[in-house]
Amino acid sequence: MLDKLIQDFQLKNFLQSSAMIEWVPYEKFDEVQLKAKGGFSTVYTATWMGGWITDWDEYDRKFLRCGSQPIILKSLDNSSDPDDAFFKE
Repeated sequence: MLDKLIQDFQLKNFLQSSAMIEWVPYEKFDEVQLKAKGGFSTVYTATWMGGWITDWDEYDRKFLRCGSQPIILKSLDNSSDPDDAFFKE
């Protein structure tokens, strides 16, 4: 279901890289470090190798990326049966 949502969004926003969403495999993150844990989530800092999409290279038919970027990751804990408090966090 999530893959289908991402694919549909990408097709509708193909040339608007600022609106692009994508699934990023964990292996694309480096230097992942725990920063905080509590409530319904755990927060990490990391480096996203490659970075987000900035443009489309028509000649090579591939996305161009901004390069490695520092980011924040948030892991949702116990998210199989969320309640109001889960979504408010």
